[in-house]
Amino acid sequence: MAQEFRYPLTRICLRSGSLTLPLAMLSVFPDTGDITAVDTSEETEFALDVAGRRVEGLTEFFRSHDLEVNDEVVIRPLEDGRFGITAFKRDRRPDYTRPDVRRRLVDAIAESALPATESEIRALHPALPPEFPLRQTLAEDPRLALHEGRWQSRLAVEAVQRAADAETHRRQEEHRRRVEVAEREEEGRRAEAGAREAAESAAAEREAAAKRAEQERERLNARAAEDARAGAQRTSRDRSEREERSESGDAAGATSSPADERFEWDQPIARTFRLPWQKQRAPKPAPSETHVTSDPFNLDRLGEARPTTTPRPPVSVTPTPRSGLFPADAALNSETLAADPAKTKRAREAFATFGYRVEGLAHGQLMLHADLGRRQYRTLMHVLPDGERLDWAALLARRRDSKAKYLAVVGDHRDLHRLTAPADLARATLWSWAGVDRGLELTASTMIGPLDLEPHFERDGMFEYGLERFERSIAKRVQERGTLSAVLTALAGMRAPAVFVLEDLAAYGDVPRDQLVRVLERLSEAPFHLVSKVDSGEFCLRYRVQDALDQLGTYATSLRGRLPERQRERVRGLPEGVEPIGVHDLPETGYVTVPERATVVAPRRAAPLSDAAERREGSAAARPSPASKRAARSEQNDDGAPTDEERALEYTSVTERRPAPLEVVPRERERPTLDQSALFTGPGFLEDDDEDDVDLSAVARSRPTKKR
Repeated sequence: MAQEFRYPLTRICLRSGSLTLPLAMLSVFPDTGDITAVDTSEETEFALDVAGRRVEGLTEFFRSHDLEVNDEVVIRPLEDGRFGITAFKRDRRPDYTRPDVRRRLVDAIAESALPATESEIRALHPALPPEFPLRQTLAEDPRLALHEGRWQSRLAVEAVQRAADAETHRRQEEHRRRVEVAEREEEGRRAEAGAREAAESAAAEREAAAKRAEQERERLNARAAEDARAGAQRTSRDRSEREERSESGDAAGATSSPADERFEWDQPIARTFRLPWQKQRAPKPAPSETHVTSDPFNLDRLGEARPTTTPRPPVSVTPTPRSGLFPADAALNSETLAADPAKTKRAREAFATFGYRVEGLAHGQLMLHADLGRRQYRTLMHVLPDGERLDWAALLARRRDSKAKYLAVVGDHRDLHRLTAPADLARATLWSWAGVDRGLELTASTMIGPLDLEPHFERDGMFEYGLERFERSIAKRVQERGTLSAVLTALAGMRAPAVFVLEDLAAYGDVPRDQLVRVLERLSEAPFHLVSKVDSGEFCLRYRVQDALDQLGTYATSLRGRLPERQRERVRGLPEGVEPIGVHDLPETGYVTVPERATVVAPRRAAPLSDAAERREGSAAARPSPASKRAARSEQNDDGAPTDEERALEYTSVTERRPAPLEVVPRERERPTLDQSALFTGPGFLEDDDEDDVDLSAVARSRPTKKR
């Protein structure tokens, strides 16, 4: 059996990679030379150098087996002349004072990804000494975190925390949604209660009005009955008197002769006039006594005639003012509702400054129209006079009829305090005069339009908290502008061109780094191109700030001059008595094209318009000869009548926008011109080469056709 030798390793052996043979092993190895060794655990061969008592060449063997001090190497000679070497590691406790050992421990715990307490970790690693600071070691590693008494992965803790936060946020959102739904339901119930109360009050008012009308009708009927009764008594008394006079007259006529009958001059002529030789006629039967009823006017019997003997009492009717634009606005049509024209004018001017199209309504109300292109909205604004009450039912009816999106009330600060609760129920916003004036002041430094004011029409208005919110939004804009000014001021103090860092600008003002980077990125784009980004945190000032602002001003001025302007087309009328001729009425050939701004000059032989008018009226005067025509034209020109050039300027095309100077369009050859006076002149019209007269009235009444 081959002999084995156990060799304990020392620090010198591990460092030098060699063995110092004891006396018992000198007989095993040769004195000098190379030998072949075999690693029995891995079955690999390697060469060793023997020089006396030293065997060298074991460095790779020690490193591959991770041998340490006091580990053993077993050497055994083999039958084939080689030497077998086996490594044996002794059981040892890890030295947790070493950083690499601690790092391996923490890596093992982090890679396990299992939540564990400190006692569980010590149970999994029994080699840990009791005095080892396990909590401190685990807390130093960023991958681990202590959550609910257990050490686990920080990513897992953050994921759990995010899930918990998401669940909490979901519950809060659900609670907020439920609260909003409950508030909306409560507002709906309040609105229904308000509408019900308004309907009940309106019904009560209608019942009271009907009751008053019934009482007035009964009073009128009673008065009419009294008048009818008095009239019946007066009629009966008159009839009795007439009968008495008739009886006395008959008795006197029976005792006297007809010659003795005399005419009574004190009787009414139109009723009892008779001649002296005529006998007195029998009196007409008296009208029957009027039956007195409780309803002499028959007010309850429609369609029947009413008696005309009793005079009708005057009825006072209050007409509805023309300013009542909506039928359901009965309360606002009342003449007792106060309005302040000065405050209404003040509100109109203020919101016209903000960019609204203001439409005036009745009783201090305005309709604000915001035309934003693809989006429009309307706001009904009520101008509240000082110390006046507001009828919310009528105002809501006006809003419903006008289909306005928002409802606003503008008034004094003291009057708006008592309208806070009703405005919340009616979903209306309150605007104080102080808030409106503050908005007008801020328009001097910031552009404010309907888009900026729409959130305040939705809620808060321009009163107390709404005014504070509006000022904060405007202050944010001004702050952004101030940040840009501060950065430009800091850049103006630098030499250009030059490369700078963000810290160079931080000394000029208290500007946050993120805002500073945002402003510099904006300055690197069009139309500034003032700076360029060189590297992370480095920028280059390309040229001076003063020159950049001058170029920007020049660019803005040039762009302003080239921008189109919205213009409305204007239509110019022709002189009275002249019928315009369209293009379709002209012949297809025989005319030249006249430029748009050209002035067409009529021929000198054109007759005055007055002669043609006289002929159209069918004057019976004899036609003058061509010589007399020329003389008449010369006299008119001398007396101040319009010349041919002035008449041609009068018939200039209506498409030109500015009057052009009187000039003749150059042509290659003479052709008839495109002018109304030229269409009725020339050979065959007023005068020709044979000087034959032509009836101009027939020519003037006929219009040119498309035929050649």
